[in-house]
Amino acid sequence: MLVNEIADPLKGRTVIDVCAAPGGKSMHAAQKVGSDGKVFSRDVSSAKKELIADNAMRLGLDNITIEVVDAKIHDDNMKRNADYLYLDVPCSGLGIIGRKSDIKQNIKKDKLAELTKLQWDIVKACWDYVKVGGTMMYSTCTVNKAENEQMITRICNELPFEPMDITDVLPKYILENDKYNIKDTAKKGYIQLLPGEFGTDGFFIAKLKRVVK
Repeated sequence: MLVNEIADPLKGRTVIDVCAAPGGKSMHAAQKVGSDGKVFSRDVSSAKKELIADNAMRLGLDNITIEVVDAKIHDDNMKRNADYLYLDVPCSGLGIIGRKSDIKQNIKKDKLAELTKLQWDIVKACWDYVKVGGTMMYSTCTVNKAENEQMITRICNELPFEPMDITDVLPKYILENDKYNIKDTAKKGYIQLLPGEFGTDGFFIAKLKRVVK
């Protein structure tokens, strides 16, 4: 939910969610953009598509187009089509390790390197779906800087994006927690929530604006 609260999509706009299953962000976005808006909710398999479709049907949302698409493969039809692009990319899951103890056993340095490559491949394939002036939301459920802060730095260095100050869209109870310098990072366009701090798992969320470079 916090991804959508930070994105703050306007009524009538278009959202593309490329790693959408099980569809929570897509459902929330569809409610925010309203009946005149559009949400393209995509994932890599038919099974995941069905999961998203079940949620859309349950909520009675008819402004969602659900598709099986591999996010690593560029779709020229989506170029400059998104007012908001959601990239909730596959990650190491270190932010949810408290609920999934197998992560601790399975994660290795080479696996982390593979994941950051996959994340960058998805970013490279999808970034130009964003209209000039539009928004990219990048999020993970990890606390690994290589997948989070360093990825945002790379996006802004190599692609036409810049961070957006998110202090005005964060809940007060998060923004006013000085323990982790959240105000400072929010001004730089991102937040890192640590497991248990706000009654949540560990999440990273960044908001970037596409600019002309």
